[in-house]
Amino acid sequence: MISIVIPLYNKGERVKLAIDSALHQDYDGEWEIVVVDDGSTDDSAEYVKSYKDDKVVYVYQPNAGVSAARNRGIAESKGEWIVFLDADDLLLPCALSTFDSMHQKYQNCRFLVGSSIWRRKEGIVSQGADTGIIHNSIVPHFSLFRKRFYAAPRNMCIHRSLLDQQGGFDNRMSFYEDTEFVYRMLEKSEVAYTDRNISIY
Repeated sequence: MISIVIPLYNKGERVKLAIDSALHQDYDGEWEIVVVDDGSTDDSAEYVKSYKDDKVVYVYQPNAGVSAARNRGIAESKGEWIVFLDADDLLLPCALSTFDSMHQKYQNCRFLVGSSIWRRKEGIVSQGADTGIIHNSIVPHFSLFRKRFYAAPRNMCIHRSLLDQQGGFDNRMSFYEDTEFVYRMLEKSEVAYTDRNISIY
């Protein structure tokens, strides 16, 4: 099973778009979507609770920050693999199946990274080449950044054993918490990466 963890704080209707994108996957395995409401004060919760699909799990906690919300999502999830998605980003339909293919090719890798389409109101800013070629590396910092890949919550998939070993997000951090998290994960795992676009930022 793959668990998609979505931290939520006052995103209103935008979280519905994120959940819809997570539901419309072409992956033929099992997956779930764990939405952690980090004390929203708007109508975000109503959008999440409107789903009757068993795949969508709603969890509420008092406001504690994005790191704590992601960690709560990890704790509440059932998946062997964890995918993170912010409530204002989108997964492309191929996301989970791409991660599955990456794992099948490089089974020693516990950290998987795809590419993203960056989009603003005026249109697409940048996107990966999307050839679908998969590589792996034991020196991920050089390989990823040389090829202009950037591991972020919207385009990475992590095995639970690596999270158990390295810990989750630092609850003290609300900015650049993802960068600190990524470097900590990469210290202990080979990484598989592809230029296939799996999300929209």
